[in-house]
Amino acid sequence: MKKDTLKIEDVAKAAQVSRATAWRALNRPDQVSAKTVDRVKIAARTIGYVPDISARTLRTNQSGLIAMIVPAVDSGFGHVIEKVSEVALNNGREIILGVSGYDADKESDLIRQMLGRRASVLILSGNDQSDDTRALIAASGVSVIQIWEVDGAPIQTMIGFSNFRLGYGAAECLIGSGRRNLALLYAPRRPRSARRIAGFRKAISDAGLHDCDTRYVALHDTPEEMSQAIRGLFERSPEIDGIYANGDVLALICVSELVAQGKQVPRDVSVLAFGNPYFADYVSPKLSRVVVPERRIGDMTAGALADLLQSGTYTNQVTDLGFEIIRRDSA
Repeated sequence: MKKDTLKIEDVAKAAQVSRATAWRALNRPDQVSAKTVDRVKIAARTIGYVPDISARTLRTNQSGLIAMIVPAVDSGFGHVIEKVSEVALNNGREIILGVSGYDADKESDLIRQMLGRRASVLILSGNDQSDDTRALIAASGVSVIQIWEVDGAPIQTMIGFSNFRLGYGAAECLIGSGRRNLALLYAPRRPRSARRIAGFRKAISDAGLHDCDTRYVALHDTPEEMSQAIRGLFERSPEIDGIYANGDVLALICVSELVAQGKQVPRDVSVLAFGNPYFADYVSPKLSRVVVPERRIGDMTAGALADLLQSGTYTNQVTDLGFEIIRRDSA
């Protein structure tokens, strides 16, 4: 028998189970015993059975596809991708991953493509979708989980932290260390930076300190451009004594440039980083940093997805996991 003509009935016969049991073992493994799942999977591999996804899509008008869009494939999003993939596999679902590169228009295009493939679940990073994109999502009836964000109104389920409060906390940390002339370095492509800046400025205002636009510096891609921008910052505002670098690499380059200028960190300038890079405790000075619960976000997203797949329903729920400031030597 040709492999492309094999049916679920052939798997059931090879595994010596009913058709319904074979189908559940391959598509809803939580509904049968682990021993039966293994038996059916071995039978499917032995005879070379491959499920016809396109036929199932035509029958149900839904692919069972889990679509996930992240801004980058890096350590920050690695755990959530791994955990979501694990849940999809355990529930007999297919996952497709899109990378937006922090580009809102590209994210919107990816969402349209995935909805066009009749995705049943959409996992998005952030809360910056346009009104048109949100209307498209609502019309599709797809279930949505937003991650890495709790600011603003959720589409449905949201799991993450407040970028506004994170920015506020970063400024509060520097002010609490006795710093009075603060600056912020950020990557302009990342929309969540705007909410962190807003929180940072609010903390400065609440403390009654001086603030000005020239102290908010957008740093571009290359280390040379970053170093040049930091030099320009101190030429304009030599009084700066506290910097929040909204990224781990930004902080590393910032410290390097300050040392090159003959400044001591943190005696002359305190530097607070964002993220939890492996090198944070292996540079001198060790980096103080704002850390978000990447692994907990991944675990809770996987849990929410598993519940959704098993129950078929979702709840409008916002889960704020907060953030932590780890004090080391640089601030």
